[in-house]
Amino acid sequence: MQFELQDMDMTEVAAELIEMQKQTATHEITLKADGPTYLHADRMRVEQVLANFINNAVKYSPNGGAIEVIIEDRGHEVCVSVVDQGLGISPENIKYIFSQFYREDRVSTSISGLGLGLYISKEIIERHGGTVHVKSELGKGSTFTFCLPKFPRQRSSDNIKFA
Repeated sequence: MQFELQDMDMTEVAAELIEMQKQTATHEITLKADGPTYLHADRMRVEQVLANFINNAVKYSPNGGAIEVIIEDRGHEVCVSVVDQGLGISPENIKYIFSQFYREDRVSTSISGLGLGLYISKEIIERHGGTVHVKSELGKGSTFTFCLPKFPRQRSSDNIKFA
């Protein structure tokens, strides 16, 4: 996986993705941010992660409802959370949710997917030096969060180009 790091505004990226998602009339997607949140990352890859989180929030909230994208500037890092009021994840399955090809049995036949989106998202964030977290309650929804350092350190094993 090759990264092309550049200065970017996470708030702008989120606003653009939300605007594209507003095509779905069944979900109200809102953005909560205190203003621009700048970091140095691969915009296309970070956008891919956020799009995956938003798409999953829509997909796993089949009855519609509110989805909130929250962006926090924590000084040394930027954290982005996608909060839904959907199906939620059972406590015993949360530890597997970022595994390759993993799908919860109770939704694997009713909701399409390969079980790769969260795995790839985690890889992208971790290769930027960031972290991914999930909090969920069955029947009440989930919060998927990724945090990225504002200035990632290059690892010799990564194929990163600085723009």
